[in-house]
Amino acid sequence: MENINIAELVERLGSDEDAVRKMAVFKLQSNIGDPSFAEVFIASGGLHKLRFLALNATGNTLAYSLTSFSRLLEVDKGWDCVSQELIARVVELVVTHPLVNILRGAMSILVAIVSHPQAASKQTSQQGVFGFRALKPAIAVHPQFLEMLVSRLSSADHALCANALQLINSLMRDAMSNDGENEWPRFIKRLQDLGVIKAVYVRNHDSADTGR
Repeated sequence: MENINIAELVERLGSDEDAVRKMAVFKLQSNIGDPSFAEVFIASGGLHKLRFLALNATGNTLAYSLTSFSRLLEVDKGWDCVSQELIARVVELVVTHPLVNILRGAMSILVAIVSHPQAASKQTSQQGVFGFRALKPAIAVHPQFLEMLVSRLSSADHALCANALQLINSLMRDAMSNDGENEWPRFIKRLQDLGVIKAVYVRNHDSADTGR
């Protein structure tokens, strides 16, 4: 981990200049995965500034912000700022955004949200923020979400394919564990109708050929 002045970094995240914000969040993504760094970052008021960037930034600043936020969730911090507004923003990006570096971070955030232990969600004041059910309001607005997610399995970017497959697996596991008996079979059939099995087969076949 670099020797970084966290208070100064947090201040730069709120700069009026995009170039300053971009450089700050670029450095942040390399360090935020360290739990001790993350704790000081949050204590210094950085979490809400990072959330603001995830909701409002564009280009590389947005990409670095999403990656930073996903790495923060991976060390089980930052959940206070996971809201329907954030989820709606990330789902919209998965559906509409063409840039791979933004899509990777967006999908990683959704994987963390869907995979978050249900017991933990019951201990927070934000009921319904975790699991597949947390995505359902945003998916209702963007019904092509699952179709776009399956299409990402054929991306030329291997990391994006892996993220898409991980998210699909997380959605299926959560649906089978927490949805009603009549709901999850319909969800699985929907994925099958979208060609997820064929897409995974083709992806694995192409990967095997590449490895030869």
